[in-house]
Amino acid sequence: MLKISTKKNFYYKHQKLGRLKFRQINLTDLIKIENYKLIGKRYKGFTIFILHNQIVSPKISISDFSDLENREIIIITKYFIKETVIFTKHFKKNEDESFYINFYNSYKSYYKSYQKEISKIFVPIGNLAEQMIKRLSASLTESFSKMAQLNITPKIEFMQKISKEMSEILQKIVIAADNAGRILEKYGWLIPPSMDLRVVSLISNLGNKQGNHRESINKLFLDYYQRDNFKEIELMIKNWESNKLFKKRIRILRDCLKTLKISKKIDTFNSANVIIPTLIAQIDGVLTDYAISKGFDIRKYPEHRVFIKLEEYKEKIIRKNKTAKYDSFVKWDDLFIDMILDTLWGTAFPRKKPKTGYTHTRFYRHKIMHGEYVSYGSIYNVLRAFFLLDFISELE
Repeated sequence: MLKISTKKNFYYKHQKLGRLKFRQINLTDLIKIENYKLIGKRYKGFTIFILHNQIVSPKISISDFSDLENREIIIITKYFIKETVIFTKHFKKNEDESFYINFYNSYKSYYKSYQKEISKIFVPIGNLAEQMIKRLSASLTESFSKMAQLNITPKIEFMQKISKEMSEILQKIVIAADNAGRILEKYGWLIPPSMDLRVVSLISNLGNKQGNHRESINKLFLDYYQRDNFKEIELMIKNWESNKLFKKRIRILRDCLKTLKISKKIDTFNSANVIIPTLIAQIDGVLTDYAISKGFDIRKYPEHRVFIKLEEYKEKIIRKNKTAKYDSFVKWDDLFIDMILDTLWGTAFPRKKPKTGYTHTRFYRHKIMHGEYVSYGSIYNVLRAFFLLDFISELE
């Protein structure tokens, strides 16, 4: 698992403020720092924000800290750099820049390396079983080869040992996946089939800690899917190209991704406001095509009854059909069903709070498409829509 810090708390004695107890920067702190808006070129304000955020005791206001002389703030910051894991490795003094700009650049340097580290450590779930079987097969082949050379017959005990080890590994994976499923259910998320196992592990580990993990989980998903200019979503869409239900929609889905990339680059508009309704329409359409492929016959019903019967049939086949790849991870299918039937298509009447689903997400088809909700446009709902499409692409 990624470690943002390894040292304990550290202290700095100040004549006016007393004995300052600092903590290392953790994932929650990182979220706050990333949400900090650097107005103009106030790098000193950024530095003070980080230092004040990391003070455990005594309780002092940020204005008290800001009132210190510039010389004092720099001295405290230098000590903070020396004692803080991420700044120790990344702080590089540039004589052409001010001290505060150097501090800001060192943080950005760390955050960039953090994102690269995330990119390196993930292993696709879809390839996991195949990789394990290959490794086991190679190990068995080598072992049997040596036994044959020594004229030794493989014993039952040996096979039982291998089987037990394999079973234990798979059991750990299933437990981690199930733990992650329970946590995500609480915060209105689901695990798409293409997601990497390491993300599941990170989510599962959060479940061992107390407190509200909404921001941590949101950031985890955002970091993973925004990295390398939304490369994972690009790969997701590419994998859908061979699915006949998605073929005629690929151009629309690619346009959604292009819009997402442009808005992130120029940062002058919220692309989620236009992408989400488009993706909801595609979810609706692809599920209609799926229902027809599974035997729904439009010609059997009078025109005024077709829509009602179609929606009933969609719900029936969604609840019945599981994703093809991950029968062991039942919870993941349940999360998909909850998100698409209880939230996206959840019961919602005009000007009233939805009766089902994850209400905090504001991810409701009827409320969005009929213009009642206007604050649905978050990057997290964009990801939820892509995740649902990824699940639909894997339905049997």
